[in-house]
Amino acid sequence: MLYCRFSIGALSALFLLSGLGCSGRLVKVHGVVKLDGEPVEGAIVVFDNEGLEGKPAVGQTDKSGVFRLGTFKSEDGALRGTYKVTIMPPQAYPHVTWHEGMTFAEAMAQYGQGKKELENQPPLPGSNIPAKYRNPTQTPLRQKVPPDGQVVFDLTSEGGEKPPPPKKARPDPFEPRKK
Repeated sequence: MLYCRFSIGALSALFLLSGLGCSGRLVKVHGVVKLDGEPVEGAIVVFDNEGLEGKPAVGQTDKSGVFRLGTFKSEDGALRGTYKVTIMPPQAYPHVTWHEGMTFAEAMAQYGQGKKELENQPPLPGSNIPAKYRNPTQTPLRQKVPPDGQVVFDLTSEGGEKPPPPKKARPDPFEPRKK
């Protein structure tokens, strides 16, 4: 009788532990994003599960174009399954340095200055990732997790186009208008 209770208790514990969360099913996934053979730094890579269940996984490329996926927290991996993959190009953002007691006006002044500085900068490498790779409904990119080998997305810009020139900035709604 004691053996039977022990067996039932052990089986119950096993089922309880095997069903705890999804983190046990996560697979570490890393890969590389290239555009026209060059690594893309700062791109956001999104793996969206094609099945009815599952969660998306996201990673950002480093200076070598390498990304590591995270589902519940940074770089914890992706759930098993088949994913459609979208890749968002890198974005440049004005830098705002926060300090204790900073006012909204100070933050906006820093933002405005940073925005003006960015207008004169050339586009970031990889900013011309074709639209089909950025759109979740149009992307031809698919990836199985766990992968069968290395994960490399070697994209080609449409017609070998160069990044577009910087656009003329619209008036900043937070700057006072000059009279």
